[in-house]
Amino acid sequence: SGKRATPLAEADAHLREKRYVEAMLAYSMLIDSPDGQQSGFLPDAYAGRSECLRQLEQLYHSLEDADRVCLLRPRWPRGHALRGEALLAGVSQPRLWQLFAKRPVSIPATSCCSIGRVVQWKRFAAKRQQPAG
Repeated sequence: SGKRATPLAEADAHLREKRYVEAMLAYSMLIDSPDGQQSGFLPDAYAGRSECLRQLEQLYHSLEDADRVCLLRPRWPRGHALRGEALLAGVSQPRLWQLFAKRPVSIPATSCCSIGRVVQWKRFAAKRQQPAG
């Protein structure tokens, strides 16, 4: 009688094995299921999906999931690290920076990410949009 892995453990296994599409789908199913929403593992599922999306170069959606992690678990460094990785990966994509700069910043005041850093990032993103002249 072998134990069956939890949906989160299965998704994490796909991620470790670099099967990003399978992992992303597994995390999405967990996020969308009533069990996933009540399990307390929602931030973990969003974090895993954010990582998958970044690896699949879906940076805007990776950033959205990282933001959700920061909202659900504001003091968890992993959410902020994922957010930074998505932003850093998007540096070479000017169109992506335009999208990033237009989206509202929704980090709570209790977050370990200071408001000053968010303001600095928004200014940096706005400068990247301006044509060199």
